[in-house]
Amino acid sequence: MPVSKNLKHAFYQFLKIHHLIPSGSRVLVAVSGGQDSVALLDLLVQWQQGLQVTLGVAHVHHHLRSTADADAAFVADLARRYGLPFYQKDVDVPQLVEREKISVEAAARRLREEALREIAEEHYFQWIVTGHTLSDQVETLLMRMFQGTGITGLAGIRLKRPPFVRPLLFATREAVHRYVVRRKLPFREDETNRDTRYLRNLLRLEVIPMLRQTFPLFREEAIGNLALVAGDWAAFLENQIQQAWNAIIIEYSQLKITLELPRFLQYFSGIQFGIVEKIISDLKGEHVYLNYQKFKQLVYWLEHTAGRPQFWFDPVIGVYRQKNTAVFFQVERLEQWRSQMNGLRISWNTPVHLGTHQLVLSRHAGSVTLPPREPQTEYIDARCVKDAVYVRFPEEGMAFYPLGARRAVPLMEFLKKAGIPSPLRPFTPVLMSGERIIAIPGLRINHECRVSHETKEVIKIELRESHDYA
Repeated sequence: MPVSKNLKHAFYQFLKIHHLIPSGSRVLVAVSGGQDSVALLDLLVQWQQGLQVTLGVAHVHHHLRSTADADAAFVADLARRYGLPFYQKDVDVPQLVEREKISVEAAARRLREEALREIAEEHYFQWIVTGHTLSDQVETLLMRMFQGTGITGLAGIRLKRPPFVRPLLFATREAVHRYVVRRKLPFREDETNRDTRYLRNLLRLEVIPMLRQTFPLFREEAIGNLALVAGDWAAFLENQIQQAWNAIIIEYSQLKITLELPRFLQYFSGIQFGIVEKIISDLKGEHVYLNYQKFKQLVYWLEHTAGRPQFWFDPVIGVYRQKNTAVFFQVERLEQWRSQMNGLRISWNTPVHLGTHQLVLSRHAGSVTLPPREPQTEYIDARCVKDAVYVRFPEEGMAFYPLGARRAVPLMEFLKKAGIPSPLRPFTPVLMSGERIIAIPGLRINHECRVSHETKEVIKIELRESHDYA
């Protein structure tokens, strides 16, 4: 940590000690209008020549608070007074909340980061700096420790994660406030910051003051140092986790992620923890700090084949075992996907996304000679399609006549015997023409639709691996 008690000089020391911003860089300053981002902007302007950087000001308009328009106008005026270019992007938080079924805070955070990245790319800024302080870091670490976390969680708010840099992580909120008052800098107040219904505010206003009063050894700087040390270890570990991820992830989509179980179980527990944390984060669409006890319960369940067929992290994220794999799935996204796909009419030769695969139907007339059998490919007699082919999903009362069977059976019974876990059976797409199931892609065709010597035209049902991760 910088030794200078003067915030201006401590700021410069911190930048240099940690090599945060290279000389000659174009730096985009994210400014909300609050005291921390206003102080950050003022500090960078004062050191602009010494750092040899080019500055720009960015504001993300979330349209969430009644004062949001006034906040944006304030930041625009602030940039003008400093003689700096101003960039603003508006984001639709409620739309993302509804689409992804995530919290308002998570949606705002993701959209804000995406907007800042877009501004930086459009205007050729190499770095984006934000006004997170040491006090924000302490609150973050306490929240994660209370909830249970691993080494990545203890790293807290990262000091530098390109293109983002947090050069105020050494300074407490009180020190920043003293600087703002001394410099007579105007700033905007966020009325929600005093609402203790939010955990961060409760920590800031009640828990941390109590810790200071009852525990004399409590120091924010010590917790900040912990985050810096953990951050170095986490950066090393993340590289190992990515290598393991590349080796064991078999299928990846927004709906489900499949890993190779025997190889996963051979890894050091820290690598396993990182892989599972990344899987859950990707399925939820926001970074999740995994509870360690929940992780250990999962590993124990994966190591012991007996017992319940599924493991649930929460009501949304589940896991099931299938041969030598573990499949993680997200129920809310599956329900949303089923709602979008149900009743979809399939056009010939036009790919349709089915999770990790694309489905393509094509007609082949004038030949009954089939090519050699290909993986994930089936052929049916075109006479089975009376009008068009539609995607449907299992419902009560549906029956299916599987190829090679003597009779039709309840669809859910067939899916169970085919090894489809019960939570995923309602999300298994089937192909229908009229009232008849003609095929279940990747599993079986209808016995009555099989190709015979009387067939004059065939329909090819092909599943291709999708790299769009729809």
